[in-house]
Amino acid sequence: STIHACSTGTNTLRFRRSCSAHDAMTRVSLSALRHTHRHLLHHRALLSQQKQRSNKATARCARHTQTRRRKYTIMASSVAAGTIAAFAAPLSMSVGLFAWGENWKGSAFALNLFKNATATVAFLAVSIVAAYVRGQQAFAGDATAAGWLVCSGLIGIVVGDTLWLQALARIGAARTIFVDALKPFTAAAFGRLFLNEAELSALAYVGVALTSVGVTVAAQPQTRELSDEEEEVEEFQDSEKKAGANTFALGYAMALGNVILDTYGAVLTKQHGSESFTAFEISAIRFGCSAAILLATGLA
Repeated sequence: STIHACSTGTNTLRFRRSCSAHDAMTRVSLSALRHTHRHLLHHRALLSQQKQRSNKATARCARHTQTRRRKYTIMASSVAAGTIAAFAAPLSMSVGLFAWGENWKGSAFALNLFKNATATVAFLAVSIVAAYVRGQQAFAGDATAAGWLVCSGLIGIVVGDTLWLQALARIGAARTIFVDALKPFTAAAFGRLFLNEAELSALAYVGVALTSVGVTVAAQPQTRELSDEEEEVEEFQDSEKKAGANTFALGYAMALGNVILDTYGAVLTKQHGSESFTAFEISAIRFGCSAAILLATGLA
């Protein structure tokens, strides 16, 4: 009985030790499970944060892409509009020059006044209508900028265009256009000097030169065989031209003065007026003030 009791006690002790070891292993397993669960929760939170960051980055990238696309679209539209305007400006100038040269019989001063008054009415109407369509107030720019526009109109339109029209009367449309072909080079030089613009490349200068040569060649009158009577008239006109060589030289000087003054007036316009007024408003201010100055000068 004593031996049986000892054996039973030993087995009980072994059972308790086994249960204790099993409980310890269970606690370790539960602890490991809790740690794994916390790790999984932390990993899920990290994944969620990374997904949110990725979504935000994707949204920012999409907005940036849309902004750049809109910016490039606006730039492309501006470049296209500027290119069309650059081609249309000399064309319309040449058409107007030949039209005035053939049909206007009055003085250059009167022609400049008439031209400015007509342009003022047109640009005022377009400026007011454009501002109404945009829902904005017309001519709401800075007063200082408007003063600079008046100054640019005085230099480029009142004085410059008067010289241009005087040159047209003295040397004719073809020779005046020949001198006007210097304006692209003058504009490039003034842009570099006064506006800190990038210097044109050699290829750009070649393009400007070819354009100027093309305009000059296209403006030259067509030659044809003359009859005997026309040859006599031509000889008489040549003698008259030789007698009026000084007037001829003065015409070229006036055309060159127009190139310089007109280009500098455009520089002042870009420096002080391009950010405060629209293109139509700038033209209305310049032509309107120039017409007023010419009218006051004529009345005086």
